[in-house]
Amino acid sequence: MSSMASPADRTRLRRGIAANAISTVLRILSQLILLPVLFAFWDEARVGVWLMIFALPAYLCMAAAGVSAAGANRALAETHCGDGGEPAAIYRSARAAALLSTLILSFAAIAIGLLVVERDVDLQTSVSAEEVRAALILLGIYALVTAQMTVLEIPLRYAGRYPEHIWLQAGASAAEVVALAILLAVGSDFAILVGGLVAVRLAFTIGGMMIARSAIPAMFARSGGARQAGLLRSLAAPSLAFIAMPLVYGLNLQGYVLLVGAIFGPAVLAAFVATRTIVRLLDLFTNFVFNAQFFEAGHLSGDESELRRRLLTTTTLVTLCVSLAFAAVVLVVGPPLQHAWTVGKTEFSYGLALVLLAAGTIRALSAAPIAILSAMNAHARVAGFYLAGSGAGIAGAFVLAFAGAPLSVVAAMLIAAELSQLVPLLRSSVRATGYSLPALCRDLFAKERLADIAIVGRLIDPRKTH
Repeated sequence: MSSMASPADRTRLRRGIAANAISTVLRILSQLILLPVLFAFWDEARVGVWLMIFALPAYLCMAAAGVSAAGANRALAETHCGDGGEPAAIYRSARAAALLSTLILSFAAIAIGLLVVERDVDLQTSVSAEEVRAALILLGIYALVTAQMTVLEIPLRYAGRYPEHIWLQAGASAAEVVALAILLAVGSDFAILVGGLVAVRLAFTIGGMMIARSAIPAMFARSGGARQAGLLRSLAAPSLAFIAMPLVYGLNLQGYVLLVGAIFGPAVLAAFVATRTIVRLLDLFTNFVFNAQFFEAGHLSGDESELRRRLLTTTTLVTLCVSLAFAAVVLVVGPPLQHAWTVGKTEFSYGLALVLLAAGTIRALSAAPIAILSAMNAHARVAGFYLAGSGAGIAGAFVLAFAGAPLSVVAAMLIAAELSQLVPLLRSSVRATGYSLPALCRDLFAKERLADIAIVGRLIDPRKTH
């Protein structure tokens, strides 16, 4: 870690940590503000339709996000080779792949959406089918623009300016909430609202493109089509692995919501979601650990294996301590917090909370090693195990629920799902860092970890300039 002691490294690290932290806060605030704003102007049915159709872009841009992350990793790997042309070809390949994949997914989603709208919307809500059709088409354009902003991760990470990409995305999301509030005061037509969001996203994308071109003009050089085709083939596996991760999270989140609601009923579901929401506050820390380590991993210098080993053990130790402390706090304040938050309509379950805390802790312990492997584009095998394990877990949960098992036992399948990531992940990460599992366990609690934590503290301390 001492090799990350240059002023440029410290500045990048500090800005990255600040960008990740503030981006998390902005996302939370945006979600907290959005619903009250929508309900202030619309009835429940109209809000429901809006939330359903505006959930589409996140799925339409998954392929773009996957190829962007894999492409940025590959471009950073080329830094050590000194090849200025290869990163430019990677960027152009990823940009074309993101555009094509988002275009295909958008056409498919719009076609399916139009069929559903024609049959159902006018009958069930006050929203007209024509209004939703226009909004769906504009959402396809919104997704295409968003995909191009996403691909800017490649030049900005390659230039060592990944914090600016984080700021760009967080700023666009926050500006969209402001734009929605302004447009709702003028009118409530879905097409006008989505058109406004397209304009906001386009403005941020153009601004990001200007920043990226200024940061590294060589990245925008032309390259041969044959070379791009070969690069796309090499990025296929890691891109699919990046795409698989959101699918796993959705399966382990929404899948269990559907299961609990269908079998245990809405009252139990309300209590389950309330307890799970409190416990999943730990995921804010987990996501922060992953992002901070993932984005910095490509900029390691010196003996990379040694640095990765020290980062793995130090971050894992900190994560373990934070997770255990968080669990203790939840078990103490969880009951009164949930009682107050749900206005006394649900009660905190210690058995369920313990199961969810165990699953959350395992997921948190996976953050550091999966960040290291992901930054090396070496996580495809682990992602496959995680997806398969999560699918098997929710299938087992359905069987247990139908057999009459209590909710805490059903939810315990989440622990199995998280272990399906952690176990192969440990094996792959120790191999990638030149470690052995016994050495990892020994070094995890070595006194050098305190020194490494102190080094990280000095690196991010803005008062330290040398």
